[in-house]
This record gives sequence, C-alpha cells and structure tokens, in this order.
Amino acid sequence: MDGRTYFRVVVPIGLFFSLSLICSKQVYLYLSVAFIQMLKVTAPLTLSLTVGNNASGGPDDDMVNEHGKIKSECAGESVGHRRGNYYR
Repeated sequence: MDGRTYFRVVVPIGLFFSLSLICSKQVYLYLSVAFIQMLKVTAPLTLSLTVGNNASGGPDDDMVNEHGKIKSECAGESVGHRRGNYYR
C-alpha cells in the first residue's frame, strides 16, 4: 500500500474512530448511570428485534414480550434513579 492510499483510506478511519471514542467518553460525564445502562440494554434488543423482523418467519410473540419486559424494567429503573428512589 503506497502512502497516498494509506492517507486516503486508513487515516480517516482512525481519525473518526478516535473522535467517536472521545465523544462517547465525554457523554459519561453528563448522563446518569441508569440512563447509560438503559441505552446499553436497548441497543442489542433493538438489533435482535430488527434481525427477527427480517427473518423468514418474523419475530415470534415470546421474543417480543421478553424484549418489552426488559425495556420497561430498564425505563422504570431509570425513572426511579432520577427520583432518588433507589430501593423502590
């Protein structure tokens, strides 16, 4: 790989990856722990629902129900955390 190709292909990927890492770490300073946990749980759930929707048979009801339970529990924890009610 010559220098021109390296700077055209590899350097932008490294630059944007570094900026993404810096910005994601800065977010932790301003958001609550419960909200960050809710975001971390929501991403894989949304991905699995998307994959389930694109499957040949579509998502089954059990999968959708379980995902709904997990998301609602995370949202409830986030609301409880914001109100200062840590022990319910």
